[in-house]
Amino acid sequence: MFYTQTQIGNAIEGTQSDEYFGKISSMSDDGKTLVIGSPNFSIMSPNNKEIKVPHAGKVVTYNWTGTEWEQKGDLLLGSKNYEEFGKNIKISKNGKVLVVLYQSGLDNTEFYIQAYYLSGSTWEKRGEKLISSEKNHFGNSIVMSFDGKTLAISSPNFSYSTDNYKKGIVDVYDWDGKSYQKRIGKTIFGDFNYRSLGTSIDMSSDGQTLAVCGQSFNNEKVYSGRFIKILNWSGSDWVQIGKDFLFKNKENHLQEINISLSNDGNCIAIGLPDNNLCGENSGYICVYLWNNTEWILKGNDLCGKKGYGIGSEIKLCKNGDRIVYSILGASDYFVALSEIRQGWVEILDFEASKWVNKSNLIVGNNKEEGFGSSLQTNAEGSFLVVGHSRCCYNNNSEKHKGKLLTFKTD
Repeated sequence: MFYTQTQIGNAIEGTQSDEYFGKISSMSDDGKTLVIGSPNFSIMSPNNKEIKVPHAGKVVTYNWTGTEWEQKGDLLLGSKNYEEFGKNIKISKNGKVLVVLYQSGLDNTEFYIQAYYLSGSTWEKRGEKLISSEKNHFGNSIVMSFDGKTLAISSPNFSYSTDNYKKGIVDVYDWDGKSYQKRIGKTIFGDFNYRSLGTSIDMSSDGQTLAVCGQSFNNEKVYSGRFIKILNWSGSDWVQIGKDFLFKNKENHLQEINISLSNDGNCIAIGLPDNNLCGENSGYICVYLWNNTEWILKGNDLCGKKGYGIGSEIKLCKNGDRIVYSILGASDYFVALSEIRQGWVEILDFEASKWVNKSNLIVGNNKEEGFGSSLQTNAEGSFLVVGHSRCCYNNNSEKHKGKLLTFKTD
């Protein structure tokens, strides 16, 4: 069967120039709850002519009614200059728990994470905020279990001392009914300097399996690429399952890495958008399956064309049998080539031991809009929300407000 994608519902749009609305988003597994973070949002004067609180930031939640998006719960706003409320966000897969990252303000010395629980139409704070130094990159990646009771937060720049520099950590917290309590003595540490553990993390629905990424080094402790570890909670500690995934660096080319775990934690999709295997910045995607002994390649690996950068946004759906990924429009690489692209989204299904394109491409309408800058799907990968964070309005007089569009598979 060949699927087609249809745009549905209303576009969700930013309200201010350079808001880049739609770059930061998160969705529940059923696709009915969508949360958008907008850290560049500024609070304006009543006549909308004067900025009162620059970059206060906001977080807004929407509910899918079946035909359109309606705001769900109250609007959450930052209160200080440059608080950038909504720098990172995560909604639990059941859509009931929300966590928000923000900073201390203009001094930017501390990062905070506050959890919320939706009570009726009000987001109520869930416990006290979690605090760490900005230098640690606290909250670089945030993941939760299905019910939001298990929370993992990475700090890839965490340093113990000047002799233990940027090893990185991942902390796991459990909700005890009143607050999120850190699993004492169970922090996951980087094992040597510049490991930067936690550049990306993901978690299974039950909170028992955790994937963590960091930087890999050769025997001379020279940077050589990226690695991924998969850990399982034994009941008393995090235990690695299988060997590290290693992706080697070529010619000092720093590799971004993105991961997506299946809900059961037995399958992982890996995206390397600046990998050069098939040409400069072609990008690379692969999927691995746990067979109770080792991680084995599931189907064929995927390689983009020169400049495509596939793998910057990737979602593993249908418990590991569907990949949804975006190719970002208007990337710096395309601009350098004078070949600005519109960006697109592609859906691949696993059939007969390989990944098969079963759908038409979802293509951005205009160049330079950053189509594909964010990508959210339901658990089945049949309901998609795609961000255009650079989208322009009013003949470019108000630039980069941003918007999101919704699609479904027929």
